[in-house]
Amino acid sequence: MKKYYICCLLILMSLYSFSCDDWNGEHVKKGQNELAYFIATYAPQPYDSSCDLNSMSTPLSVNSPVTTGSFDHKYKVTTGQSGLKYSFTTSADYPTCGAELVIYNCVRPNIYATNSLVTCDQGSYTNHISAGTQICTIPSFSNTKVLILINDKTNQFPSTPCANISFTVLP
Repeated sequence: MKKYYICCLLILMSLYSFSCDDWNGEHVKKGQNELAYFIATYAPQPYDSSCDLNSMSTPLSVNSPVTTGSFDHKYKVTTGQSGLKYSFTTSADYPTCGAELVIYNCVRPNIYATNSLVTCDQGSYTNHISAGTQICTIPSFSNTKVLILINDKTNQFPSTPCANISFTVLP
């Protein structure tokens, strides 16, 4: 019986040493790995409930332009295999007026479009074309719901909206 206890004690000690050392052989405090796993897995992640609640967003159809005056809420579209393709038009008073486009998908956590994710024929996702139309695609937003928010007032131009802004989802 004594040998059994000694054997169990040795096994527990060896398991303890393996679980408390990382791959580099450096000592990790007991519970640190478990805490990191718990936080990464169960911590609240940023997610816009407009993705799920129809009352908080308006469905947007392909080739249905959204123009100045209809920017008071979010628009929702479901993309196909090629991702999101859209056109964005600004008037000649841009960039001395407010025009901001915010696009993100409905995957937890929401992934926001950035210049590195969006490809445009001219300009970029954050630098629009004055008095012109740019056509952009976001291939990584394929086969998912996407939310689109268009602001004609920004922090830089809170009281100077652009004369004309238009956004259209393209096929």
